[in-house]
Amino acid sequence: MQVNNKKFVLLSWVKDIQIIKDIRLEVFIKEQTIPEKLEWDQDDEGAHHFGIISNEILIAYARVLIKQKIHIGRMAVRKKFRRVGLGSFLLSNIIDHIDGWNHSKKIMLSAQDQAIPFYEKNLFQIRGDKYLDAGIIHYDMELVR
Repeated sequence: MQVNNKKFVLLSWVKDIQIIKDIRLEVFIKEQTIPEKLEWDQDDEGAHHFGIISNEILIAYARVLIKQKIHIGRMAVRKKFRRVGLGSFLLSNIIDHIDGWNHSKKIMLSAQDQAIPFYEKNLFQIRGDKYLDAGIIHYDMELVR
């Protein structure tokens, strides 16, 4: 499937909460059967939220937390839009945006085991051992340029 008119956008937790919740509900809670109580947390309100919109629909999403490190998380692409480069497009735009912050912090993410090749293709490397999060094997990964 080719996606035309895709646009990288900054989202607001307050203004765009419903479309953010819709994509996370679809991908994490329904598709991956992550318990709803684990999906929503206190970090959402203070996070930076990013997405890709096509034909006025949020088709990909991720959030960024700034703590001791910069952490990209909750990355989701709607099922019918996968494997056409949207994840890489979203990730590269987020990294470009973060780079504009003029920071010196490491950019990290927590990757599900099955997504390791995708993140490696996008210049992330595994840091540490595997662990379980919401019953799914994960690895911490760091952007290496």
